[in-house]
Amino acid sequence: MDSSDGAGVTALLNRSRHDEQAREQVFQMVYGDLRRLARRQLQGGKRDQTLSATALINEAYLKLMERSGNRWNDRQHFLRVAAKAMRQVTIDLARQKTRLKRGGPTPDLPLDEQRLATDRKPEMIL
Repeated sequence: MDSSDGAGVTALLNRSRHDEQAREQVFQMVYGDLRRLARRQLQGGKRDQTLSATALINEAYLKLMERSGNRWNDRQHFLRVAAKAMRQVTIDLARQKTRLKRGGPTPDLPLDEQRLATDRKPEMIL
């Protein structure tokens, strides 16, 4: 990356808050860097990982763009925030898998009803 490329990304980042085309150009300009970040993020994961690098990039990009008013100082700042978003996506996916493994979502109950539901005595098997 030369300094003119970094300056171009910085200018596009400044415009990207209000300009959809600028967002797409930023994404295209830093896609290679995002791909390296995604691969690195997925390297340490489990072997049964179902998330591809491309899917991780897309999910992180959506996470970044859903927040209006984002301000990134430069290319490096954007990439650091993108890496954090990728980490959040992988953590959210792992939590979702664990929750489903443990019986899925539980209904929201008032505290006194929750206590009653867990105070059952175990049945004896003869």
